[in-house]
Amino acid sequence: MVAMVKRGVPAAFLVVALVASGGLLACGALFGVDFDDAHPRADSDVEGGVRSVGEDAGGVPRATPDSGSAGVARGTIVLFGGTSTADGHDLLRDTWTFDGTKWMRVAAPTSPLPRFGSRMSALGRNVVLFGGQDAAGPLHDTWIFDGATWRQVPTVHTPDDPLAGGMASLGNKVVFYDGSATWTFDGVDWTRLPISSPSPARSNPTMGTWGDRVVAVGGANTNGPGPFWLGDAWTFDGNVWTKLAAGLDGGTIGGAIGPLQDWLVVTSGCGEGQLDPVTSFFDNSNWISLRFQVQGAAPWGCDHPMFEVGGKLLLFENLTPVDGGLVLDAWAFSKTTRAWSTASFPGAPPGRSAHAMAYVP
Repeated sequence: MVAMVKRGVPAAFLVVALVASGGLLACGALFGVDFDDAHPRADSDVEGGVRSVGEDAGGVPRATPDSGSAGVARGTIVLFGGTSTADGHDLLRDTWTFDGTKWMRVAAPTSPLPRFGSRMSALGRNVVLFGGQDAAGPLHDTWIFDGATWRQVPTVHTPDDPLAGGMASLGNKVVFYDGSATWTFDGVDWTRLPISSPSPARSNPTMGTWGDRVVAVGGANTNGPGPFWLGDAWTFDGNVWTKLAAGLDGGTIGGAIGPLQDWLVVTSGCGEGQLDPVTSFFDNSNWISLRFQVQGAAPWGCDHPMFEVGGKLLLFENLTPVDGGLVLDAWAFSKTTRAWSTASFPGAPPGRSAHAMAYVP
């Protein structure tokens, strides 16, 4: 399948456009974004707002919301929204879950407005979604998904720039780092922490959770000397940011990051000079980088979510087939062979880019 497709550019283009404008470019106006009536909110095509377990009109399995939901099942990936076309015109608001073997669409009675570029992370058994952008510009709202439906949280405070930051889980809070300030969300409100953040200031760092730490890698240098594409890595323990040992292969923006047992694995994203996909891993002491020069041997591009699910490291890539449209492709990375292989799972969502994904461990 990989040999038959060409790599898509929507997510990468969105990231670069946001960086070039300091994270505040109205990409909706740039692309002429419209709300796509072909992808209505979950309750608009379901009688009474709830559909029984089975298949919808399009043959897609759906989960039935339960008002007494105890939260998202552990070991589940949640996906929301994004844009369904290679030119970024159509915004989505659908919700999907992945249990490690198959995808299922959730008929959520309530959901956030259609958007792309949101940040999403687990908070206990729930999932937090923050920000993103629609046709009118950046969004600053915060939502929680409990496995059955979404509810908006009426926060008093909110991070300043929802498009320039990364987000990850840390204990009983979610951490949002916008490149200059560090914020936490406890399920009720956002708090800006009075601490020093990684230097130099940056936009679009790649963030993830690694054990009891949050990791931020790379980004675009927006306010300081040195290279524009940053290749440093930092960890945050809830109190202070600490720089990891140097050794990443080149600067990066929009790469993927995820744990694999005791390793921290990072893909190259869209950094300077990244003509070949690079996968780097940190073993608590040193960085080791693998450069894949054969087309189709590894995922390539920006903003690809990556999670350890059932002992496997899975990355979800957006590809553009030769006949147009988008395909949501999956890759698995082996710690033993240090190689990528394509993966296929039944019921996968329609292709999209700039969607939000989170993993509930």
